[in-house]
Amino acid sequence: MSRLLATPPQAVAGLVLAAALLWLPAAAARADAVFINDYRMTELMLGDKETEQIVAYTPAGKFLEKKTRFTGTWMKRFFGEVKEEKVASYFFLDRGEIREIDWQDGRIYVFPFEKIADIRGLQDNQAEYKEMREFLEERYRTIPATLDITVADALETVDGYPCRRITAELVSGTDDIKKMSRSVTVMRQELWLSEAVPGYADVVAFHAALAQRLGIGAERLGNLSDLLKSWEGPLEPLHDKLRQATGYPVKSTMSVDAHYTTGVDTATPKTLTKRLKTETVTLREVRLDPVDVTRFADPPQFQIIQRK
Repeated sequence: MSRLLATPPQAVAGLVLAAALLWLPAAAARADAVFINDYRMTELMLGDKETEQIVAYTPAGKFLEKKTRFTGTWMKRFFGEVKEEKVASYFFLDRGEIREIDWQDGRIYVFPFEKIADIRGLQDNQAEYKEMREFLEERYRTIPATLDITVADALETVDGYPCRRITAELVSGTDDIKKMSRSVTVMRQELWLSEAVPGYADVVAFHAALAQRLGIGAERLGNLSDLLKSWEGPLEPLHDKLRQATGYPVKSTMSVDAHYTTGVDTATPKTLTKRLKTETVTLREVRLDPVDVTRFADPPQFQIIQRK
């Protein structure tokens, strides 16, 4: 008989959608791991969004699906109803590729791992990218980014799990030489991580295998990947803190603020600050039962587009 595992005491309701889509009985040597997460987001232009994320880890790879409801007033006025969107990203370790499913347009975008690992090298070989880069370098001056990571000493209990709180802040920006203005973006992320979440070993195994295939450090694929993908500096000074950022995120929050300053080189500079995004993610439940990966086959009649 199937079991629901790792559900915090207060989360007793099962997820019918997750059971129908991912939790399928099958013969397997070990249990796979399926995580169900709830997202609550507010973005400057799009307003409020609610997302249900289901992500399965198996020896074959990682299979992520999201269903989003745009509940903001502006979006409801524009569409006349609550707009819904479904996206899926499947990481096949055996094939060495990522398949992005565009359910709205009926397309499947296939990215080989090599393209993801060497994206900057590919861009440098494109003439149009070189021209754009030269234009940007002539007009804009990059402000050296800073990344600060703080690890809490004491553990905190979140939804029944012992968690280590990690706080990270990335500050980056550019100076517009022509307009004498400065744009600064501040990304702040707070995570409550726990190694006690069942199925976490499957997450670690996948990230290690993917990092090896991509030829990059596993830290860039871990819990702070949202910030680290925008960080081009060295990771060596941060290794001690990154090594402590282990465990599955039981809860996380993120905010993105933009600061735009005019008259940088004058005696009366003016700064405008806007909150671009806030996000809260919570772990709803985990299921440790075999996953039938055949359900991640390409939808029929979808157009396949190879990104080589």
